[in-house]
Amino acid sequence: MAKVRVHELAKELGITSKDAVTKLQELGEFVRSASSTIEARWCGNSATPTPTQLPRP
Repeated sequence: MAKVRVHELAKELGITSKDAVTKLQELGEFVRSASSTIEARWCGNSATPTPTQLPRP
């Protein structure tokens, strides 16, 4: 599976990296910082993230 950095996902979603890290931690993903990588399952079917797993605040 492809991996995406948290800050890249946040940029695509139009939210801050801090908000993305917080939300991912709430969803049970182990992330420590915006440079952490996450599995593509948090981003949808492609490399382009979708807000389905990480809704905007």
